Amino acid sequence: LAGRVADGVLFQVGAQPELVRYALERISRGAGQRKVTRYMRLACSIDHDRATARSAAAGYAAAAAGTIFRSAPGELLDADLRSDIRELKERYDYYEHTSSSAAHAELMTDRILDAVAIAGTPEEAIPRFRELISAGVDEFVLTITSPQPEVTMRLIAEEVVPQL
Repeated sequence: LAGRVADGVLFQVGAQPELVRYALERISRGAGQRKVTRYMRLACSIDHDRATARSAAAGYAAAAAGTIFRSAPGELLDADLRSDIRELKERYDYYEHTSSSAAHAELMTDRILDAVAIAGTPEEAIPRFRELISAGVDEFVLTITSPQPEVTMRLIAEEVVPQL
């Protein structure tokens, strides 16, 4: 519907290229021959310390995983990821929604985090952004999850974007 009636679409399906292509295909189908700008909303935490970046993204990623994959075609998610998400959703505590210190944050696996966010070093982020751009994303709307967002924004501006 958004592709049919709008000149731009903001979508959020996580960071897996298969799901991004799925969403973009549906947007394009609605748009037909019209140009529709595709804006991808994505959780992002970048730091030279990989562990710091990934830890900062865990709380948001836990919340996003519960909603992003609700309508995703199951065949686009591998069985291990589906299992991880199912356990996370069963034990998610909405009283600690998006908190990286919540008990459910311990259920955040690397599989879920990588499926939902770009979180890591600039060197790790560059190929992930390139893959999403190659899939057809026009623009990114980043949810910066770092406790020091200026660090992530500076690293994106100075080290990631010039390589894209």
